[in-house]
Amino acid sequence: MKSTLRQGILSALIWVIFMPAHSFASISFSVQDVPGDADFTEGADPGSIKFLCAENEEALSEIFSSQDLPFDPELVKNKDGKKCHVWYIPTLKGFRADPENNSIQGLMFNVDTLAYLSGRTEVVGDSLDIMKEILPRIPRNLDITLGVNHVLEDVWYQEALKLHFEGSRHNIMFHQTKATDSNPWAQDYIKSGKAGGEFSGAGSPPTA
Repeated sequence: MKSTLRQGILSALIWVIFMPAHSFASISFSVQDVPGDADFTEGADPGSIKFLCAENEEALSEIFSSQDLPFDPELVKNKDGKKCHVWYIPTLKGFRADPENNSIQGLMFNVDTLAYLSGRTEVVGDSLDIMKEILPRIPRNLDITLGVNHVLEDVWYQEALKLHFEGSRHNIMFHQTKATDSNPWAQDYIKSGKAGGEFSGAGSPPTA
């Protein structure tokens, strides 16, 4: 068993070390960090977004094609005499984003759990207030998920649901988050799409 495990690990290491070098051996390229927004340093971790640069657009396109990654000529930039394109590997293998005009089927809101359970009526402008403002205006039935962070009896959440959204046409459910406190001000947006149910880790640029 241990011998088989060692062989598997060794094979994986050999693939990681040698395959990228072999794939790009004939192409000269470099990797550069994309600087973040100085006015919004929390927008992305330093070094999380990178440019892959090559001598010309054809070479750059070849690298992306060999990895089956999206390449858009309109995104190519001239940097220090080279052609550069944002490099990324989708976290979900085979992920393809839905068209912009696809009908939305569901929304998720991370709510201030205690404010929700207490039946707060004061308007402070957080996600709970936003929900109460926009959901009645949506004519179609949507799947609405409320992110909550307190493990309590379901009956408490259902009673609060009647206080805030009695008679709502939407299918409202709850998702228990792992956070120890609420962040009802989050503005993150996740693009919807399809990936065939297969997951893979976030990718890194090839090693020059």
